[in-house]
Amino acid sequence: MEYVIKQALRSLIRNIWLSVASIMTMMVSLAILGFALIALTMSNTMAAGIESSVRVSAFVGGDGWEEDVAKVPEVEAEIRALPQVTDVKIVDPDEALQTVAQGKNRTPEELLQEDWGGVNGLAYRYDIDVSDVQAVPDIAVQIQNIQGVNRVEYDQEYLEIVSGLTDTMKIGGILVVGVLTFATFVLISLNIRANVFSREKEIQIMRLVGASNTFIRGPFFVEGVLVGSIGAVIAVLVVGFGSSAFIPSVTQALNFLPIEVNNVGLILGLMVGVGVFIGTAASMLSIRRFLKV
Repeated sequence: MEYVIKQALRSLIRNIWLSVASIMTMMVSLAILGFALIALTMSNTMAAGIESSVRVSAFVGGDGWEEDVAKVPEVEAEIRALPQVTDVKIVDPDEALQTVAQGKNRTPEELLQEDWGGVNGLAYRYDIDVSDVQAVPDIAVQIQNIQGVNRVEYDQEYLEIVSGLTDTMKIGGILVVGVLTFATFVLISLNIRANVFSREKEIQIMRLVGASNTFIRGPFFVEGVLVGSIGAVIAVLVVGFGSSAFIPSVTQALNFLPIEVNNVGLILGLMVGVGVFIGTAASMLSIRRFLKV
């Protein structure tokens, strides 16, 4: 094992510029990949936050529907029992009156006595959260069929925009990360393959004197691990320090959007794992052709 490590280190030093090129390529590729993963995480949390703002509103009682007011608790229980309903909030007519009055810059008493003839004809309203924005139309139909519900409302146009936006963000983010991962592997493979080619004669001589494939692969395996590890550690430092300044700036600039990133540490750990894997796999694939009998 000591021999293998020494040979790997000797190879890195002897081919210093190729080694530096491989490490820098690994670092740049993984740094881009890391920032892309953070951006994907941010976009996913933003999409989830936007989706959670889509609500279904159902109404019970109100002017001409007084007989249904007694069904308010029963209707709530039926709504909560529906699949994909995560929360139900009841807004009674008095709360609704205060909201309407605030929107008109008037007191509830003024609005009630001067405009509504002293009668609050507002209905009980259920604000309903659902787990999947795609299920909103089906949930609305099921709620409308509940006995005692006068009407159900949700913003169809807003729902369509949100659904399209969130789907685009998720699919686009996955594609970007996939392309970057593939590009990283290709670039590292090319750099390490150039290193292997520079030692073609040495490998052939080792083959001629009877060295086993495992013995020949050893230094290249360790070399791939070192290149991947060093490049990944540098990339982790770049992304770690960069994200610590980048994320707060973005969240502050877009404070009107629900952006949150809680798994930067997991992403940094994943970068190290990807770096070691790519460095090792690229080395093994690059030397494979020289080991064929």
